[in-house]
Amino acid sequence: MTAAERKRRSRSLQRQAGFLAAGQTGLKRIPRSFACDLDELAIAKLRRVAKERKATLYEVLEQLINDHL
Repeated sequence: MTAAERKRRSRSLQRQAGFLAAGQTGLKRIPRSFACDLDELAIAKLRRVAKERKATLYEVLEQLINDHL
């Protein structure tokens, strides 16, 4: 199996695991890739908030999304 094939299989298994976990909790959430560009100021602010809350950047972004959408 090539590296690309292993990665493709890994992503597929991760998506499937996310789908199964979401089904067990009643959530209809399937993890997907999302990318955006942030300037250094925005990244610094996110890191500061994450450090203050003792949270990960992912958790801070998730909270921002939940609060504002």
